[in-house]
Amino acid sequence: MNDSTFFEQKGHPTIKLFDDRISVKAIDYSNFRDFAFDKIAELKFYKPYENSLLGFLYSLSPVWKKYRDTDNYVLSLN
Repeated sequence: MNDSTFFEQKGHPTIKLFDDRISVKAIDYSNFRDFAFDKIAELKFYKPYENSLLGFLYSLSPVWKKYRDTDNYVLSLN
C-alpha cells in the first residue's frame, strides 16, 4: 500500500490522499470510493450558499451570518 495522508473528523467524510488517487468514505456509506487523479476533470470544494442566488441574498444580511459560518462544505469530484 502506498503512503497516504489521512483526514478524519467526526461528522465529516473520511479522505485518504495517495500519490495516484483519492479515496473518500462518505458519512452515510460504509466503503471507501477511489478516484484516480488522471480521471478527475474537476474538483470543487465550496459552501453551498456560495453558488446560488439565495447565497448572495444571505451575504447581504448580517442576520444570516451565523448560519453562513456554520454551513458545511461540499466536495464535488467530476
